[in-house]
Amino acid sequence: MILANLTSAVFAGVVSIVIARTLGPGLYGVYTLSLIIPTILQFIVASGVTSAITRYAAYYLSIGDSESAKRITLHGIILLLLLSALIALVNLVLSGPVAVFLFHRQELTLYIEVASLLILGQTVLQAAVAAYTGWSLFTHAGALLALQSALRLLLVAGLLVAGFGITGAVLGLSSSLLIVGVAGIALFSFVMLRGTGPATANFLADSRLILSFGGPLAVGNTLSFIAPQYVVVLIAAVASNQVVGYYEAAANLTALITLTLSSFSSTLLPAFSSLKSRQASVAFARTVRYTAFLTTPLALFMAAVPGALLSTVYGAAFSVTGDYLVLLSASFLPVCIGMAVLPPFLTGAGHPNSAAVANTAAALVVFVGAPVLAVRSLVFGPIYSLILSNIVLTVVGLALANRLSARVDAKSCLSVLVSSLLSFAGTALLPFNRLDAPVALLLDAGVFLMLYLTLAALLRALEVEDIDRLGAALGDLGGLSALFRPFLAYFKLVAGLFR
Repeated sequence: MILANLTSAVFAGVVSIVIARTLGPGLYGVYTLSLIIPTILQFIVASGVTSAITRYAAYYLSIGDSESAKRITLHGIILLLLLSALIALVNLVLSGPVAVFLFHRQELTLYIEVASLLILGQTVLQAAVAAYTGWSLFTHAGALLALQSALRLLLVAGLLVAGFGITGAVLGLSSSLLIVGVAGIALFSFVMLRGTGPATANFLADSRLILSFGGPLAVGNTLSFIAPQYVVVLIAAVASNQVVGYYEAAANLTALITLTLSSFSSTLLPAFSSLKSRQASVAFARTVRYTAFLTTPLALFMAAVPGALLSTVYGAAFSVTGDYLVLLSASFLPVCIGMAVLPPFLTGAGHPNSAAVANTAAALVVFVGAPVLAVRSLVFGPIYSLILSNIVLTVVGLALANRLSARVDAKSCLSVLVSSLLSFAGTALLPFNRLDAPVALLLDAGVFLMLYLTLAALLRALEVEDIDRLGAALGDLGGLSALFRPFLAYFKLVAGLFR
């Protein structure tokens, strides 16, 4: 599934680049704003329910009750479809008032209306992915995500070339979600759910169970999801569409970090759900080490070369957004002590309320802090609140995880952070900024990577045994795993010399 998630991330990144380059900063800002409310509404519908489907399916299968797993998966899918249809209708009706009174941009009305299809499509796809993931069919779940991203690229690019502009971009995204999601659910139902009893039997009881699990989790997850969208709304209230486009371009680059982390978290929930307490605690510490080792340096590399990265990806028109990228990348640094692993661990361990508490505390920092900090700095203030929010999420989450005897490996995490910071400093000081952006970016990447691997090996960020396990895990990448083997071998060589 890791390979499929990375493939999906690549396609999603290419789509955002195509849209941004084609529309330009101003229209790209309009496109961004048109998707905010439909995306939030869809997340409200799906968040807790999809987690409940995954968790209960994995739980029942782990105790050998496949019939209950089938039943609750089917009922969860039906519940999601009903809720998404209702929310899509609400979005359609309220599109005009939202465009005028929230964004003060009447021209958004049509695009928000079209995005009602996004609510249906995203929910259908997430229902399919949740079902496959709960049944440990990770390859199938990942394939759906990769297929949707590829189809999205084809549809969006085609509609943009045909001259449909923002409408084409929104319609291409929505259609790809709906097509792949329907196909995924149809295939899962035919293969896995044959022989399941009538859909109405125990539907209400299962719905109450799903909502009771997903309800508190949905509140925390929804607030956490809304927080960065709220930042965009604040920026839109005080700045032009062009500034919104600049900010979103920077945020899209950090989405590579988010998608890398979600490729882990999507497999962690069912894994933690099926493990006993002691096993889950060991798995938690190990997973924190691995996610920190892979994603902390990625965040700091982006912060080290913002100008070259933005110019290479989006073109010179977007190069002025470097400061946004530096701050947004810095907001991911708490990953090195477990930020990304904590919510799926707490949820999978059967404590969704704890995950909700951590997510809610983090979101409240944004809701309160963003407008306060915006008074001092209109655009940068809300971004500072995102950094504080992630710190709060990590601190609260670690405190709650500690009650379950789950702790991070402090030595390993500190070694990763120090290695990444020193590599950041070394790369940022290089004089490659006089070169063409793509050339400078390539040279910077090579220097950063070798610095990081050398320092991480010397500081024992991971043991040789960890590298072997990580290499085995990266075997899921298939042929692409060959790209990582030389770097892992170099790490082992350096680590072995100084053991």
